[in-house]
Amino acid sequence: PSLAVIFPTLNGRRVIILDVGANVDCKPCHLLQFAFMGSIYAHKVLKKRRPRVGLLSIGEEDNKGNHLVIQTSKLLQESSLNFVGNIEGRDITGGAVEVVVCDGFVGNIILKFAEGFAKTTLTIIGKEMEKSLPEIGSVLSRRLFDQVKKDLDYAEYGGVPLLGIKGVCVIAHAASSSKAVKNAILASFEFANEKINQHIERVLDKG
Repeated sequence: PSLAVIFPTLNGRRVIILDVGANVDCKPCHLLQFAFMGSIYAHKVLKKRRPRVGLLSIGEEDNKGNHLVIQTSKLLQESSLNFVGNIEGRDITGGAVEVVVCDGFVGNIILKFAEGFAKTTLTIIGKEMEKSLPEIGSVLSRRLFDQVKKDLDYAEYGGVPLLGIKGVCVIAHAASSSKAVKNAILASFEFANEKINQHIERVLDKG
């Protein structure tokens, strides 16, 4: 199984990152499975007919990265997936791919860093707006700020789905508000309605 999280991107679309914490010690075959899971999830949820898959590494070259990344890259190149190659951390939200694959150790660090960085950035911007903008400009900017805050708020997504299991499981944040719990329930309904795990099971059974 793999935990998949959705991030916003610069082009207004969304990107799926997996795994973000279910498996900290992985083999290349596991990351290949994550890629198939993420591709199916992107097809069903992001409505991308043939999602682009990228492997997170420290460089775009095939020979960059640790043993796990290099061996996984070979498997992805030989697969039927729309694998576009390695991507770096700065490319995750650039919109070049719909699916980013990594092991759960790296993915969880990315998730927690993004959560903290978003909170810090929004806090700094909010304080500067209050100090620097005239009243009318502040009202207009506040609307824009609130929209950006909404886009980055984990509560809008509800929770993180656990892919590759029999049934539906959406894991919510430990500090979830009632809004987040509500959206987690709605996400679970969409997940079940799209029969995502059944599709994943069929694809993985084919080998």
